[in-house]
Amino acid sequence: MERWGVPDPPAQPPRRPSAGSPRATNFTASLPSPGFSAAFQALTGRKLRELGGRWLQRPQRERQAEAARRATTEMANRIEKQSGRRPADSTIRRSARTNRTPRGLDPTVSDRQTRIDAAGGVKALAQLLGVSQYAVRRWRDLGRPLVPGALTVIADVEGVLVVNGEEYPRDLSVTIDIYPPAADDIRIAYALGDLDYIAELLGPEIAEQVDWEGEADREYVVTGITDITLH
Repeated sequence: MERWGVPDPPAQPPRRPSAGSPRATNFTASLPSPGFSAAFQALTGRKLRELGGRWLQRPQRERQAEAARRATTEMANRIEKQSGRRPADSTIRRSARTNRTPRGLDPTVSDRQTRIDAAGGVKALAQLLGVSQYAVRRWRDLGRPLVPGALTVIADVEGVLVVNGEEYPRDLSVTIDIYPPAADDIRIAYALGDLDYIAELLGPEIAEQVDWEGEADREYVVTGITDITLH
């Protein structure tokens, strides 16, 4: 039975939209914020990796507790720097448990700082991406792109195409253009080996940019990435 609007598996990689597409060509949104719990977890992980000296001989439970203590202090310092008011340590811990952003913390700056913490700090992220530490700090504080312009992602993906509520397995070879601010998110995720993040961001872009047959509304969910190159 013919399935209207559902593309047959392509012999060639799907084409990108023509220049006449109504899609905006200079902006790709970031994924929704993972929240304060993720920010605190990333900072705690960074502090745990930074523990040295006598801490290397201590039990993991003690090291984890010390990392959480240092992360709490560092997070309070950041909030005080942004807002001029220092929250209590108990407020930080409660906010992390409940995934609520503490008063005085800029969520967008916090999200970018989370990725810096996951990389191991400003210097570490700059080295991973081949940019200056100044560029990383400017990106964190002002949201300026780490690398200007679009990022082209060439990937072989496994996924599911959803058309009118019905799901169809579709593995694709795609060439997708990603613009700031999401372009920097993908660069960082690629450098950190976080393919799950890239997959989540690519799905809607594949649904939007690939030339499908018919006019039905579509969603595409990437379930796996078998090969990926950034340009």
